[in-house]
Amino acid sequence: MSEELINSVQAMLKEETWTRATISNYTINNIKELANLLEKAKSEGKTVCAYIKITDKAHEQLAVKLGSIVDYIILVGTDWTIIPLENIIADLQKLDVEIIAAVRDVFV
Repeated sequence: MSEELINSVQAMLKEETWTRATISNYTINNIKELANLLEKAKSEGKTVCAYIKITDKAHEQLAVKLGSIVDYIILVGTDWTIIPLENIIADLQKLDVEIIAAVRDVFV
């Protein structure tokens, strides 16, 4: 990966990690900038992954946006009863992305 691309990603995420910030702290331009950086990394032949903690509809929408770009998307849900995973799978089912969902407990 080019030094310029690495520096851009580091600068964007320097203030606060995306997974710790509320989605409302970021503008549409921030998200577009991140998407552009991910697309650039893919164009350089890199495998790209996104990690998103799903806490609300905005995070679900972010997952769909980034899922259309990345090779892998890791989703951590805080409340899987609101079925965000089903919505995300439905939106990404025709795209070439591997979805990895993390769960805390498994009930049988």
